[in-house]
Amino acid sequence: MNKTELDVILTCSEKKISSQRELSTLLNISLGNINSIISRLRKEHYIDDSFNVTNKSYSMFNKTKPCNAIILAAGIGNRMYPINIDCPKALIEINGKRIIEQQIEFLIDKGIKEIIIVVGYQKEKFDYLIDKYNVELIFNEHYYDYNSFYSLYKVKDRISNTYLISSDLWLLENPFNSSELYSWRMFGKKSSNDSSVRSMKNGRILASRGKGDSVYGISYICSDVSKNIVNELNMMYAEDDFINLNWDIIFQKIKYNNIYAKYFDDKKICVISSYSQLVSLDKNSSSLNIESLNIIKNVFRINVDEISNIIPLKKGMTNKSFIFEVDGIKYIIRIPGECTNELINRSNEYEVYNVINGKNICDDVIYINAKTGYKITKYIENSRTCDVNSRSDLEKCMKFLREFHNKNFKVKHSFNLFEQIDYYEKLREPIKSVYCDYKMTKSNVFLLKKFIDANIHKKTLAHIDSICDNFLIFKNSENSEEIRLIDFEYSGMQDPDIDIAMFCIYALYDKKNIDDLIDIYYENCCDCITRIKIYCYIACCGLLWSNWCEYKKIYGIEFGEYSIKQYRYAKDYYKIAIEMMKEIDYE
Repeated sequence: MNKTELDVILTCSEKKISSQRELSTLLNISLGNINSIISRLRKEHYIDDSFNVTNKSYSMFNKTKPCNAIILAAGIGNRMYPINIDCPKALIEINGKRIIEQQIEFLIDKGIKEIIIVVGYQKEKFDYLIDKYNVELIFNEHYYDYNSFYSLYKVKDRISNTYLISSDLWLLENPFNSSELYSWRMFGKKSSNDSSVRSMKNGRILASRGKGDSVYGISYICSDVSKNIVNELNMMYAEDDFINLNWDIIFQKIKYNNIYAKYFDDKKICVISSYSQLVSLDKNSSSLNIESLNIIKNVFRINVDEISNIIPLKKGMTNKSFIFEVDGIKYIIRIPGECTNELINRSNEYEVYNVINGKNICDDVIYINAKTGYKITKYIENSRTCDVNSRSDLEKCMKFLREFHNKNFKVKHSFNLFEQIDYYEKLREPIKSVYCDYKMTKSNVFLLKKFIDANIHKKTLAHIDSICDNFLIFKNSENSEEIRLIDFEYSGMQDPDIDIAMFCIYALYDKKNIDDLIDIYYENCCDCITRIKIYCYIACCGLLWSNWCEYKKIYGIEFGEYSIKQYRYAKDYYKIAIEMMKEIDYE
């Protein structure tokens, strides 16, 4: 039996049909074709003379009746930034209703009570759905590393007469049914440049090399097709080539065999995949009432729909940030990261920016909050960070750093390196260091304090976090190259030589590279004592950031090789510094 005949049976089961002409209109099929189909179905006893379905049809319905639904809701939804920082995409509220709750209620309305939700990102926030709707939650432990293919693989044994649903679909009409007769994939009536498939008049789905048809993340899978899907899922998983694949790749793999196109009005469905889509649909959504957006609204005195072109930046080691536009001008807002209140004194940072802002040192600060750490700066167009392997970049950035130090900016607070090591260590107590010889390493490093203190020639405002990523190189309106140093979170009064050490250890330089950078900064005039002091700083700063990384690890934030390398700097450069002191008979 073909799809058109099955659609006629379904329509007759759902509606009171009075004539062939009515069926022709409802299904958009020619009257002649409908007459032929009705004649065959009556002859084979699927419908009677009054267009009622027979027991023979009900027997078919029983084999393909919807048993359950699977909603895939594990992803982070990065395009929803910044809303997704605190709210999984599926729980976004539109017109007073959360997306996933609307989907669940539509399913329940059609008698589908077994609802499985695959969760991952902020999984705890879905727990209330168990009590409210009696759903089942399945945890995708690889939600951060794998794409949605793995979510489908996790529930492969539950796929049989099943609705598969993406959790980012806002529905204005119920697309589900209490009866289904074949497997289908939801299509819209619009064409799409992003689609790789198109549908034929008979409902068949074919690959498309050019513009395809719009496709939505809802499908119905009958038990016969589910076997093919499960087999393909198992094979793809065994080949270990699925990490970046979306769940709907499975339809291409089985070449849409026995899966038909089912059409849905494009005006009654919306994929909520970005901030701008949510704003266009419901600019009063409670999901838009978040601190970062409220700050932007208040600073620029605008409405939420006047904030545009939001682009998340690569997550930093301390904070989260995103670019946004207001009146065609780009800005960056910094959102303080996890546990930063313990790591950073925001009032000290505020003091630093009051001293340097507007002096062509840092990016232009539009807003900074001394309590919360939120900050808005003007975006520097066409900028790039310092390339640690480029001699030219290093010469430019070290010259800029030297000139910054020579300006002798003053603030009321200092950055005490050894006190900070103790402070970071205490933050992770009672958890001990992961390094077995930590106590000895710390004891050795602290022996260097005497040498450092004896050889500090001046103290000025130092950046402290003077890493390559914080040097922005760009061309101004006159096409001349300029540099800005950003992110003064740790900045305070200190020996300027500490900034050289900080640059080196973040770049993971070996000794040759370190010596080269020292020579660049000092223009080949660095004396032996100062060089040893910088080695001492490398050891101390390595221990500082090693403790910093250990504290972050408590919150599930790992820094991999960086963390291990910092501890090695502490040990190795203690030895190098001590050996050099011996060589020059320093006491």
